[in-house]
Amino acid sequence: RAPRKGLKLSPFELVFGFPPRILIPGFREDVNWEMGKDSLWKQVSGLQSVSLQLHRYVVPFQALPLDQTVHPFRIGDQVLVKKWKRDPLTPRWDGPHTVSLISQAAVKVLGSDKWTHHTRVKWFLNPNPETESSEEDISPLPAPAPDARGGTGEDSTWEYQQLDGLKGLFRKR
Repeated sequence: RAPRKGLKLSPFELVFGFPPRILIPGFREDVNWEMGKDSLWKQVSGLQSVSLQLHRYVVPFQALPLDQTVHPFRIGDQVLVKKWKRDPLTPRWDGPHTVSLISQAAVKVLGSDKWTHHTRVKWFLNPNPETESSEEDISPLPAPAPDARGGTGEDSTWEYQQLDGLKGLFRKR
């Protein structure tokens, strides 16, 4: 299927750049089919320019080949899954999860019986790859934070103390 509402071209014309030789009554009866060297060259060059112009309209509707995946995820990768419900002041991503199965366009993670489309999954970047960290160790803000004012010439550091809920406290050391 090709988008052709505004273009007024048949699918044959989208692919080959000229109307079909078998004419339907009332459909492009005024076409001249003489083929000389010049007309063949003009037709081929016209086909190239039309196909390049129409390429951007047709590409989204082309099916991807079934023998290759469209995502980089592999079995055993650590990923985050985007939540469907967006509550204010809560994380949008759930995880980390381990990929258990993959298909051409989706992944299945351990602990879930549903497939997740690859656009709703992203890599989990372990903040400290040498040690396994628990969920309490993962902070949305790294500590120590750089000087908030910057450019003062001081070599100061900040520490972050997590309070109850989503509250936190920054202190200058």
